[in-house]
Amino acid sequence: MSLKNLIYLSFIILGIWSCNQSPPPPDLFAGAQTINLAQESASLKLPAFFQRSSIYRLTEDIPYLKEDTSFFRSIEMTLEAFVFEDKELDILVDTTSELRCLIIVDGQRFEIDETSGKIFNKQLGEQMRQLDEENLFLEIHKIDSKMKMNSEIQMLKYKYEFVNTFSRTSHYRSLFFISNPSRSLLVIEISVEGNDVEDYLWTVRG
Repeated sequence: MSLKNLIYLSFIILGIWSCNQSPPPPDLFAGAQTINLAQESASLKLPAFFQRSSIYRLTEDIPYLKEDTSFFRSIEMTLEAFVFEDKELDILVDTTSELRCLIIVDGQRFEIDETSGKIFNKQLGEQMRQLDEENLFLEIHKIDSKMKMNSEIQMLKYKYEFVNTFSRTSHYRSLFFISNPSRSLLVIEISVEGNDVEDYLWTVRG
């Protein structure tokens, strides 16, 4: 998937700041499982409570989606859009949470730097403004945004809280763009609790 397509299929916008940061210490990943991704030979470590799912099994693996059908449809539409570009989509579900899932998309490799950050900031900003205009009862709050890198991995992170002012419910969406010397990945995390897998994404290999 091209950088342009990744931008247009994404749905989160934050401002961007940059820093250099070392990855978390290895002992953070003690007990973690290694997930072999569908994207050729890529892999990453995740907590042991994540399990594979699919667009066809989501309502079985996340019972919450049977109760909130409109929310399920919004996730389903996102998955359908990405499946069109990447037939080997990786979907992982947190078995300990009411609602937490990861969508991992293979992308055409691109460099993460100040220039690409500005491109994402502009394009995603336009999408977010349109989303606000089309949804009367939606409030979106910025939670986090950053650009991090070391000698092996470059990462952009965008994170928002989506608040439904009518039902007084909220959920969180984190969007990670990750590049290493071999590939670029887009990782979308959706949850009702707000925790995310940022530290584990330093373990992407292949």
